[in-house]
Amino acid sequence: MSGNALETRRQLRIDLKEVGDDLRVAKNSIWDIKIALLPRARDPESTAPPTLSGLVAEALRVEGELDTLKNMYRSIENNTADIISVLEAEKEMGRGNRPWWVPMSCWDSELERDITIHSREVEKLKKKLDEAVFLWYIISHDLRLRDRS
Repeated sequence: MSGNALETRRQLRIDLKEVGDDLRVAKNSIWDIKIALLPRARDPESTAPPTLSGLVAEALRVEGELDTLKNMYRSIENNTADIISVLEAEKEMGRGNRPWWVPMSCWDSELERDITIHSREVEKLKKKLDEAVFLWYIISHDLRLRDRS
């Protein structure tokens, strides 16, 4: 694999971790809003419950974060597709940076493992992003209903 492809793979791992961390923060914010919407879950010692306008402002901030994360995910997905096509091409050509002492079958297994790992990481991230977007949909719907009343 060329040095550029290795650098791209390294950057992909960094991007996956960054998006995953940001997604965790966004989901926590969504849950905070959901908890604030539950009257029985509010802190009884709290002097004032959160205002609807404050919750709406927080929800809009989270919505912006989710949009940013969706864009980052699309970029990661594209990079992953590029990396996988490079790995598959190397596997088909039987070349790449395979040292002469490594048997071809081991080299193919290593490339196949890399393809699988990248695919799984992106799938996991996609699932988490879908969960956050779904949760966001539920919260925003609840806020719209409360805003109308």
